[in-house]
Amino acid sequence: MSRVQPAWVANLHWEQCPDAISHRDVAGVAVDAADQVYLFTRSDHQVLVYTAAGTFVRAWGAGIFTNAHSIRIGPDGAVYCVDNGDHSVRKFTPDGELLLTLGVPGTPSRTGYRTDLPVRIHNVETVARPAGPFNGCTDIAIAPDGDIFVSDGYGNCRVHHFGKDGMLLNSWGEVGSGPGQFRLPHGICLTPDGRLLVADRENDRIQIFRTDGSYLGEWSGIQRPSGLALTSQGDVVVAELWRPADNRSFVTDTTGVDQPGRVSVLSPSGELLSQWGASADDKAAEGNVIAPHSVAVDSADSVYVGEVTYTYGIKPGRVPGDEDHASHQIQKFTAQRVRRLGQAQMAMWRSTDRILTTHGGNLPRPADLEDLISGWRDHQPQIEARLPSAITEVVEKQLDCGVTILNEGEYVKAASGADYVGYIHSRVTGWETRPIDPAIPPKRGGVAERDRLQFPGFYESGLWLQGSGGPVRPGFFRPGAPPAPTTERVCTSPVRYVGYDAIGRDVAELVAAVDGRDAQGFIAALGPLSLGAGARNEYYPDEESYMMAVAEVMREEYKAVTDAGLVLQVDEPEFATTWMFYPDWSIEDYRRYLSFAVEVINHAIAGLPEDQIRFHVCWGSGHRPHVNDVPLKDIADLLVKINATAYAVEAGNVRHSHEWRVWEDVKLPDGKTLVPGVISHATDLVEHPELVAMRLMNFASVVGRENVQAGTDCGIGSRVGHPEIVWAKLAAMAEGAALASKRLWK
Repeated sequence: MSRVQPAWVANLHWEQCPDAISHRDVAGVAVDAADQVYLFTRSDHQVLVYTAAGTFVRAWGAGIFTNAHSIRIGPDGAVYCVDNGDHSVRKFTPDGELLLTLGVPGTPSRTGYRTDLPVRIHNVETVARPAGPFNGCTDIAIAPDGDIFVSDGYGNCRVHHFGKDGMLLNSWGEVGSGPGQFRLPHGICLTPDGRLLVADRENDRIQIFRTDGSYLGEWSGIQRPSGLALTSQGDVVVAELWRPADNRSFVTDTTGVDQPGRVSVLSPSGELLSQWGASADDKAAEGNVIAPHSVAVDSADSVYVGEVTYTYGIKPGRVPGDEDHASHQIQKFTAQRVRRLGQAQMAMWRSTDRILTTHGGNLPRPADLEDLISGWRDHQPQIEARLPSAITEVVEKQLDCGVTILNEGEYVKAASGADYVGYIHSRVTGWETRPIDPAIPPKRGGVAERDRLQFPGFYESGLWLQGSGGPVRPGFFRPGAPPAPTTERVCTSPVRYVGYDAIGRDVAELVAAVDGRDAQGFIAALGPLSLGAGARNEYYPDEESYMMAVAEVMREEYKAVTDAGLVLQVDEPEFATTWMFYPDWSIEDYRRYLSFAVEVINHAIAGLPEDQIRFHVCWGSGHRPHVNDVPLKDIADLLVKINATAYAVEAGNVRHSHEWRVWEDVKLPDGKTLVPGVISHATDLVEHPELVAMRLMNFASVVGRENVQAGTDCGIGSRVGHPEIVWAKLAAMAEGAALASKRLWK
């Protein structure tokens, strides 16, 4: 199953232009908050405004502009017009009243740019040096706070950053094809997570920057990217300009092959999701494009493509001037969504009239499915056939136990023979497994390194592994120390998410199982620290760049979950367990690291609906002393800086059950939910419902009853002695929640 994407249906004749108005090229297109569509046209140089249905609303701007190039709508509804002919950017009201002008109209900055010299590829190669605003400015992006970013452009090689008052704050860019260099920065947009994407047209790439101009990376192999826009899900729509067979690129040189224009949709990490419009034989057909120059997206994710067919195609004789070709000025591609793989997007339920119940993720599997998974390589067809009914069974089992926010038992992950960490390795690329080189110091210590120093005999016995995915041990059973690792994971190339089929199956199976039931579904997905922090980085320039790239990889999986209307649980034990990996760190050292970790995690969930996200942290599942666990009091204030609606925290075992009092000093943000573990995987003893109720009432006394849900310390499916104990623990949790609810809502 592929990643759920809309299909787009073309309408070449969407624009219902009045007879009294004519235009040729549509150089720019924008959509406002009311889904009114603004066309920035050439010939009469007018701004034409239409409804989403194509009905004409108004026109303005005649006689103002020299050469229309780009149009954008600001967060306050203001209209920004970029005129590359007179080197200016103008800000208007929606009705055309001038508010602000950037640049000096008719006065280009001095870059050495000339149009009267012979060139090998494009006139931009005459740009000798970068300069200030503007020389052939091309596009504009407006930040939520009103700051302005302008790509500049035909006669320059810069991006300029202005304050909302028009004061120039910063400029960056040089001539060339290296990082931070440009050969015609032609389009620009700002992503929800604060990255600035710049379409570096004649270098066939999109470069990625922070808003301060620092370079983050690039997406290469994009054919002459000209216009950029974002869908409601944060995907990037790119207008890719036609490159005729005799044309060249600064990076690919002469191709000898006609490369028709096209429209591409990329994920937030640059993966190609959809593409249409390219035809070498019938460019004028509806749905194909000739000279795509600008794009915009409305609230329904319909895509509007503005074309400069006259300037680029008809005038130089590349295509005929007949009606079929001349009509290629603006097309609307209406989004035809595939039926959603889930409920409409919905916030995570809250305890409005009773304490709701949930759990950490992993649950026991039916015996026959377990037998198949034990030899999963040989039984994939049988596993695929059994999964739907098995997931329905585990959903029913959870409902029978009284669980209200439930999952698919993590069966789809287990179907490939993987655990909660290992499942992700088949869904990502960019890492390789290598033999450990003893000459290279390890990146960090082993599991529970601090405890290991205090209890060397215990760890030598191998006892600590039992109960953490292994069999429960009687008495002082000593299975022996596990073998030392011989391999490690190393990042050696750009990290990418490729698991769309797998997460699609995960989502679809759970949605089908919970449909029509009085329950809400959640899916647990690995956190970015757990995926990347333990692996050595040999590709990215530094750890920060590496971990931010890892975050973007995981965002792809997260987005599939929230898009389906399910609750996303970000599983990140390393928010607490990393303390153990670095026994020489002080609390101050660790808090500095966690501040960075918060940035990474928030980057991973940027642009996703916060009210569908809960964050799970625990101190690891091993049956071990846990004497040196980092105290919750030292990290709780950083935990609540993560942009989630709920925080699921281990609180049921004997090392952490006292920490409910931490929330007397650390304020749970308004509107957020705490999901303390009131059931522990550390023991086969089934908690008494009265103990569960007491624990829940303790939390309710400090954060409020409506802000508490009952949870487990972690996934308990393989961490206690028998499936019967798992179901008994969940039933005890629900019974205890009912007792607490009766007392709290009496």
